[in-house]
Amino acid sequence: MKTQPTTNSVLLFGSALGFIVGLLAPMVFGFIVARDIMSPLIFSIFAGPLGAVLGAYISVFWKTTGTERKLLVDSLFPKLGGIVGVILVFWITAVTIFSTFEDMVPGILYGGCVGRLMTPLGAVGGKYLAKYLMKVWSKEENSN
Repeated sequence: MKTQPTTNSVLLFGSALGFIVGLLAPMVFGFIVARDIMSPLIFSIFAGPLGAVLGAYISVFWKTTGTERKLLVDSLFPKLGGIVGVILVFWITAVTIFSTFEDMVPGILYGGCVGRLMTPLGAVGGKYLAKYLMKVWSKEENSN
């Protein structure tokens, strides 16, 4: 008898919860620490999708075992790596370019444009790193 995977509802719940936490956490932290919502609001735009993927990954990983867990790791871990790569590369390049300009408007304009142009590099790098780590971890499991 074939059983239905239970991951669909758990995946949806984890994604929604992670998205909400990813959106709200930077804003609440920024308000508590600096009494500023604008800059954490911009960060939360990127933290929301990352939180959704992390929430889904953690909740489903927690509820699954065996083959279902392996399929989850194989499908979600490279996507998670890609999203982390995009976020890191965007923010690093945007902040670096922004800080080179003395005027704020061109800094924001050029920093945002360069950050967007560099995001595919971050996605590819993050995905490659995640796949490499999966290979290393599977080799370690096989050797034990």
